[in-house]
Amino acid sequence: MAEKWYERVAKQFGAEVNAEMETTITEGLSRNKALYGARYCPCKLQRTPDNICPCKEFREEGHCHCGLFV
Repeated sequence: MAEKWYERVAKQFGAEVNAEMETTITEGLSRNKALYGARYCPCKLQRTPDNICPCKEFREEGHCHCGLFV
């Protein structure tokens, strides 16, 4: 089975994918990609570059607001 994009992101940042949130969050990210052209975090209202997954918060602080990465 091919590695999913968010699994690669998790590895890159030394995190793991939260299995409890995986389906819900990745569906929201996919929906936002289809609607807005980027994987904006479905947990944040603003569609800014800082909120494209992996978001700035996760990249800089190591934690993910939506809980996809732990």
